[in-house]
Amino acid sequence: MIELKFIELTIRILLAVFLGGMVGYEREIKGQSAGFRTHILVCVGAAIIALIQIRATNQILQLATGASDYLQILSMDNTRLTAQIISGIGFLGAGTIIVTKRSISGLTTAASIWTTANIGIAVGMGFYDVAFIGAFIIIATLNFIKRKLNVTVGENLVVRYVDERAEIEIISYFKNHNIGYYSAEFRMENELGADSVVYTEHYTLNIISKSSLSDIIKDIGKIDHVIYASSQRHMA
Repeated sequence: MIELKFIELTIRILLAVFLGGMVGYEREIKGQSAGFRTHILVCVGAAIIALIQIRATNQILQLATGASDYLQILSMDNTRLTAQIISGIGFLGAGTIIVTKRSISGLTTAASIWTTANIGIAVGMGFYDVAFIGAFIIIATLNFIKRKLNVTVGENLVVRYVDERAEIEIISYFKNHNIGYYSAEFRMENELGADSVVYTEHYTLNIISKSSLSDIIKDIGKIDHVIYASSQRHMA
């Protein structure tokens, strides 16, 4: 039976602030809806629940020690409260996910919130090695894998043109530059008059980086009869 002193409680909560803040800072600089403060609150909240679980367990043990007759009716589960954190955080993470007809964004931020809660549990329970290793891996995953390994990502490109011949040139451009693509949406509207039709097409491109997308937009914009080209990036 371990009774935590005030200084130990303080250290654990401050450590939750630090580790949760590190993950939250990474999300903050990426412009995500759940950033610095959100991740700190999630991590600290999880740590507090874990500390409450420890104190409640100690009280049960003290009661059982002082009255042996209670041993047959007392039950103790060190994971009961913390298990509820895992499921409860899912609702918070779901609030960061945005689903449209053509894309889903916020999944990475939702996952970071859930894993940050797990860090808080580890800190609250006193498993400092688990907490530090977990925080390091989370931050490394958010910053290193996609950037350093050059993972191919899907980029949405919206193109508007006034002549069907422009579409042929756009497809030819993709093929000449080895750009994987598929048309996610297509529509035509009478915007420039009864005899004029504007075509709007949404492409999903498989490219390496956002910088290459900007070059693609410039090149597509120079094609005859193209009046608009822009991107709609999948946010992680």
